Amino acid sequence: MILLELKKDILLYNLKHIQNLCIKNNLGLVVVTKCCCSFPELVNLLSENGIDSIADSNYENFLKIEHKMKNILLKTSYSDIKTGLKQTDIVYISDYSIFKKISEIHDVKQIMLTIELGDYKEGLPPLEVIPFIKRARKLKNSPIIGISGNLGCLSGKLPDEMSINTMADLANKIKSETAIKTPIVSLGGTIILDSVISGNLSPEINQIRIGEGIFLGYNSSGNSPVEGLDTHVFTYSAEVIEVREKKIDAHSNFGFNAFGHKQTTIKKGVRRRAVLSAGSLAAPMNGLTPFLEGVSIEGITYDFMVLDVTDCNNRIKTGDFIKFHTHYAAVAQAMINPYVIKKII
Repeated sequence: MILLELKKDILLYNLKHIQNLCIKNNLGLVVVTKCCCSFPELVNLLSENGIDSIADSNYENFLKIEHKMKNILLKTSYSDIKTGLKQTDIVYISDYSIFKKISEIHDVKQIMLTIELGDYKEGLPPLEVIPFIKRARKLKNSPIIGISGNLGCLSGKLPDEMSINTMADLANKIKSETAIKTPIVSLGGTIILDSVISGNLSPEINQIRIGEGIFLGYNSSGNSPVEGLDTHVFTYSAEVIEVREKKIDAHSNFGFNAFGHKQTTIKKGVRRRAVLSAGSLAAPMNGLTPFLEGVSIEGITYDFMVLDVTDCNNRIKTGDFIKFHTHYAAVAQAMINPYVIKKII
């Protein structure tokens, strides 16, 4: 058995902390629920605690949600448009051909234009934004409501004066040169919380999108916990199916493992090892940190994990559950896996 448990009280603590930051700085808050696949019980919890907008990269996750809130699709493709974008209220795009396709359908969605701010993922170059909007206005339906920037995602781009000013300048140009007089100006990425806390965010920016900070209390781009947040929202647990001492031979003939790698860091000699019923299909090894001291992850296959427990003071036995702190990648993968039991406690 494999478990992923979400601690409700810690999640709500993090959520409230960020909600208060947003109120203090006149910011709207969108909770990015993509790492949790917009898990319905979790979405219900968010809705009950003042959240009216969530964002996900896969519109299929919105189909499971009963609570009525604004569902924002962060990644829009031709295939999504063909299905009708059911239960999706706002879509993010950066490509004119996709915009044109959306404008042709009857259940027209509101649209946010994604801007390139130096993370080098998707995004319109800033100089193309006003021409894009003016060109779009010539079409029958042109429901553009604002602009969005993303930081710290692909390249780890950090917020700086230039990126923040770019969004502020674009907002002012949109208000003065187009018919959009009150654009939403949204920045995404937990890294943006540093600018909110320090007061360095331009007043033209009126919305932030946060996921990792709420669900993990961590900022991957800064490689550090977020000030004032708790990092222990999720606990991952896997069951021990074997414990025994094994003589690890340093001189054995080793080839490549299941992932095409050669294992070079391995504890030699007689070692006590515990085998768990969870492998990389449930969560990646580098996304997990054991709770217990003296326990180290020695390796992983697709469906097994091997721990060295020689130096652990706890006498681990078959049938025990070993707990792990989780990083973003572990939560995201565990939520996708249908064999991982998900619980809010």
